[in-house]
Amino acid sequence: VEGKEKYLLIRPLCDEIEPADSSFSVKSDRVLIKLCKKSAGAQWGSVDDSDLREKERKEEKAKASQGKSTAQLLSELYGE
Repeated sequence: VEGKEKYLLIRPLCDEIEPADSSFSVKSDRVLIKLCKKSAGAQWGSVDDSDLREKERKEEKAKASQGKSTAQLLSELYGE
């Protein structure tokens, strides 16, 4: 919308960025945002930290499942 300020807030980002090397440009049909990663060669699964949180959640779940029998795991899965 012409003349109106809009905000895009993504917190927290997946990792640190270099603000001085990052940029944006406004096109007629979109806004292009380029974020320069602080760690060269770093791989981001997403812009926010949701992929990292999901990976940590899966690791915690796997760790909690270690040593349990198949019956115990199925009981937890189906809530019996």
